[in-house]
Amino acid sequence: VIDGLLPQAQQSRSEWWSNVLAWAGSLVIILGLFWLQTKITQIPTTDWARTLLFCISIFIELGMIWMWNSLFSQRPR
Repeated sequence: VIDGLLPQAQQSRSEWWSNVLAWAGSLVIILGLFWLQTKITQIPTTDWARTLLFCISIFIELGMIWMWNSLFSQRPR
């Protein structure tokens, strides 16, 4: 029991940093796309064009979050 204690503590630290990096990346993606969406509201276009740009940006945001999450997903060992 004591021999297995040290490797688990090191693994725990790496998992902690991995979780921090995953959350930080997700927040950067969300904030970056939020900034882009605020810029979309300032573009002088018609309503349908603005709606189309919002929809495209939302799909891009969801795709980026999905890809980022797949980088940090837990795999069975």
